[in-house]
Amino acid sequence: MVEGGELRGSSPARIAFLRDVLEDGPRGLEPLEIDWDIPSAGVEGEYYLFYYGFTQPRFRRFLLDPSVAYSAEILDTWNMTIDRLPGVFHGRFTIDLPARPYIALRFRAVGPVVAPDS
Repeated sequence: MVEGGELRGSSPARIAFLRDVLEDGPRGLEPLEIDWDIPSAGVEGEYYLFYYGFTQPRFRRFLLDPSVAYSAEILDTWNMTIDRLPGVFHGRFTIDLPARPYIALRFRAVGPVVAPDS
C-alpha cells in the first residue's frame, strides 16, 4: 500500500525534473564543503551542484580548480528550465544569477584549461 496519497498539480513534473537533474550527473554525489553559505553536492574537480533555495543573489563568486575548465548551467527548479551559460569557467570567476528563489547552478568539468597561444 502506498501512503501519502496521490500527487497533484505540478508535483509530479517537479519531482521528474529533479530526478532528471540527478540522473544526468555522476553517481555518488556527496555533500561538499566548498563554501559555508550555500548547500552543494558533487564530485570534487568534476561536478558541482549549488542550490540557492529561498535566497535570491544577483551574482556569486566562485573559486574552482584553475587547471580545469567547467561548463556552467543555471537551473530554475521552479520553472523547470536549464540555461547553459556561454564559455567555460576556471579558477576565480563571477556568475550573474537571475535573483529569483529556487535557483541552482551546475558546473561540469569539460577538460583541462588550455593556455592561449603565445
